[in-house]
Amino acid sequence: MRDWVGEPGSRQRRRAPGGPALRAEVLRFRQVWGLIAAKFLSEAAWYFFIFWLPKYLGDVRHLDIKQIGYYAWIPYACAGAGSLVGGGLSSWLMTRGCTLDRARKIALGTSAALMPVSLAITGAPLALAIAFFGLAMFAHQFWSTIVQTLAADLFPPRAVGTVAGLMGAAGSFGTVLFTLGVGAWFAGPQSYGTLFVIAGLLHPASFLLILAIVRRIEPVAVTAARGSPK
Repeated sequence: MRDWVGEPGSRQRRRAPGGPALRAEVLRFRQVWGLIAAKFLSEAAWYFFIFWLPKYLGDVRHLDIKQIGYYAWIPYACAGAGSLVGGGLSSWLMTRGCTLDRARKIALGTSAALMPVSLAITGAPLALAIAFFGLAMFAHQFWSTIVQTLAADLFPPRAVGTVAGLMGAAGSFGTVLFTLGVGAWFAGPQSYGTLFVIAGLLHPASFLLILAIVRRIEPVAVTAARGSPK
């Protein structure tokens, strides 16, 4: 970061136009829409797990507050480990000769493939259900570390904050809609099983969207494509 700040031209970059004009510019790129769509779907699953895990353990597994505390910390700790492993795996692959595109996609595909483990939660014994929760939350943070990096992989420094902000807004909006849907779902005598299925499939769907819309993970020349976005 110090080298980047001291690099010739860095002051000009910091003073580069931003705001609505930059947002309009980056929204011309399909890569941005791919990242927005992926974040919209995947973030909803994450917040479902972190918000509803304790309630599930109480409502379905009939644990008291002390027992919930005894078990519930484990998946959250797994999530923290996922953040480290996600970034570490991608970087390790690049040191072994993988291109940026291949390294990121291997990491994203691996994490997305782990998420459907949540489909098995409802039929599993308690200890195994906690392990499945842990693996799903590990996989999401593994995924999230890489997805958030894609803004910097694809776009120049002056656009990274704008793209990341759009991704964050999309993730929040998706979370709100999914949470409202969960509330409506539980307004009747419904079970958690269907929700675990949906949450487990959102990341694979997001990965397919990245493959279809973003396509190659490589730098995009924003200023060079004003008239003809790639």
